[in-house]
Amino acid sequence: MKLGSQFYSIRDLTKTPEGLREAFRLTKEIGYDVVQISGIGADVTAKDIAACVAEFDLPVVCTHIPYDRLVGDTDTVIAEHKLFGCREVGIGGIGSNYATIDEAKVKFDALREAVKKVNAAGMTFGFHNHAGEFRDLGGTSMYETMIEEYPEFNFIHDVYWSTYAGLDPVDYIHRLRGRIVNLHFKDMAATPERPICACGEGIIDFKRIYDACLETGIENILIEQDNAPDSGDSMGQMAISYKNIAPLFGK
Repeated sequence: MKLGSQFYSIRDLTKTPEGLREAFRLTKEIGYDVVQISGIGADVTAKDIAACVAEFDLPVVCTHIPYDRLVGDTDTVIAEHKLFGCREVGIGGIGSNYATIDEAKVKFDALREAVKKVNAAGMTFGFHNHAGEFRDLGGTSMYETMIEEYPEFNFIHDVYWSTYAGLDPVDYIHRLRGRIVNLHFKDMAATPERPICACGEGIIDFKRIYDACLETGIENILIEQDNAPDSGDSMGQMAISYKNIAPLFGK
């Protein structure tokens, strides 16, 4: 199992090809094994990503791209992922403010057609959750519906958001054995607002989650801290998370 950096956490540094290269360099210097591409600048190309992967030997194991782009330009998305060697195409969500599950299923059905193409290309699709996908919609939820009715979907399970929703991420790790390739470690501060914080600085029991990941064969754990850029030192925040989590990996 590899320990990776979710680049959404350092999106303030990856607005240009030069910034992306520096982000890869610093990420490798910290000690991360793999990365997830998300939140990069519009001028950064798939070729730029591929060059960084080759230079720093930091594979891209999944992405977050916009839903509309995956659905509307699937072939280009597949070609780009193949260029930088990424096997899992991910999206960060489709929103969760739906009145009924049927409204959400319209989006899922369109996504399913894109996922069929992704799978036919020898790749997989991963859906990243927030808390809203667990909200009750008439006896079910968006997440439950994806699990039960969309077997083509894999999951990039975010342990912070399932915890925030009052659920146990370990239950999902076991239930979704074989459908989680990449999982997000994200910590929760011990204050009433429960904000995101650097991993190991909050209340989430990552050892227990790590053990479940080992047991179920998850390939990569990716550290994500959405609010790291707000600190003024996003890479510093990712270094703190690495220092706290790396011992689980024997680093």
